[in-house]
Parts: sequence; C-alpha cells; structure tokens
Amino acid sequence: MRIAVVDDEQESINTLIKLLAFCQGVDVVYESTSPIEALSFLSQHQVDLLITDVVMADIDGISLVGSLSNPPPIILMTSYSERAIDGFDIGALHCLTKPVNIVRLKEAIRRVRERNYSRPYRNSIVIETTEQNHPENTYRKTYTRRILLSDIVFIDTDGNLAHIHQIDRIVHKARITLNELESRLPSPPFIRAHKGFLIHMDHIDKVSFKQRHSHLFMRGETTAISIDPSKVEHIKKYYFNDQTDR
Repeated sequence: MRIAVVDDEQESINTLIKLLAFCQGVDVVYESTSPIEALSFLSQHQVDLLITDVVMADIDGISLVGSLSNPPPIILMTSYSERAIDGFDIGALHCLTKPVNIVRLKEAIRRVRERNYSRPYRNSIVIETTEQNHPENTYRKTYTRRILLSDIVFIDTDGNLAHIHQIDRIVHKARITLNELESRLPSPPFIRAHKGFLIHMDHIDKVSFKQRHSHLFMRGETTAISIDPSKVEHIKKYYFNDQTDR
C-alpha cells in the first residue's frame, strides 16, 4: 500500500512513519509539511492512502482533500476531536486523534484495505495498448484496455514498449515507461525487482536469495529475473509472509 503523509509538523510526520513501520505491507512514498506542495503531488501521482493532519498553517486537511478531483482513501489526524465530523463529511474513512495510537492506526489501515478490495475498479489499471495486425506491418492499432491487477504476472520493456505479461500468457504492449507504471501500480504487491522488470509478488514461483546474486522465477516462466540488491529484503519479507499466510 503506497501512502502519502501530510502534516505541517515534521515531528508528527516522523512519529507517524515510525508507527507505520509496524504495519505490514505499507510503504510511505511521499511526505510533506506543506499541504500546497502535497496538493500538487497528489494531483499528478496516484497513492493508495492519504494520511493528513486536519489543522495546518496554509490550508487545512479538509480543504486539501476537497481540492483533489480524484482523492485516494483518506485517514485524518487531529488534536481536536470536534473536527472529526468535518472529516466524515468529505468521505474520510477514519479520523485518528493525536497522539496517534498504533492499535487504532492498524485498524484504520485494515478498513482502507477492505474498502479497496470491495471496489473492483481500484484493482485494475487502464492502459493504452498497441497491436500489429501482421508482423511485417509497421502500422499499429491502439486500444484502451482495463487490465485486472491480479492478472498481471510481470512487466518488462524493450526500450520502446512495455510488455505486460498476464497469467493467461497474453502479452499486451503499451507505449509507457516502467517508471510511469511503477507510479500507478500499488506497492506491494508490485515491486521493481530489477531496472527492467516490474513484478507482481503474488505470482513469484520460486526464489533464490544469495549474498552476491539473488534471482527469481515468475509463474509459468523459465527465465530467471535478477533481483536488485536494494529490493532483496522487501521481496524476501513479502514472499515468506505470503507463504506463511498460505
């Protein structure tokens, strides 16, 4: 779950990030003490959850959320319990009273996850794909497709097009960069295993974690994907937690 945190007090942000470290499957991808800067970021980038303070210097959290054309799920934080009502008026899923309690924080994140999985469109991505009618024909047709995230095994690139590999062995080609796809897909379960590969960790078939070289195989694939050393611990934690859950 990709999380953005906004609070005009850096100390409050630091405290919240420490608490979020105890929540499984979350990744703070953005933090800011400026709601104005946060508004600009959130207007251009997709996150799975926004946690924002209500009372801030420039604009308050209620106005920040109200200014977003397509806001993500919202958790509000406030030292003033009476402001919680305002939060629910804008669709906030939860309002945490400061200082934030880890038990209530985990419960709020659980609610967000339940909400996301009950909305199928949040579990899909719309992509402009390109296809050739014949290998010798340079003309490509463009189609708009909605692809279920659970159907994506991994995505690689040939430098010009992203190749989206599905569990049914169909491969869609799209004129989009891996960086852009990475910003649009939730992490976890998606992770940039290597600079040329974006994988869905639920579809990992087998892995080999070694000190100098780690690699993995995706479901139905016979070619190994090298794991960037900076991603080894993330993948190891997710993979073994997932195996335990099974």
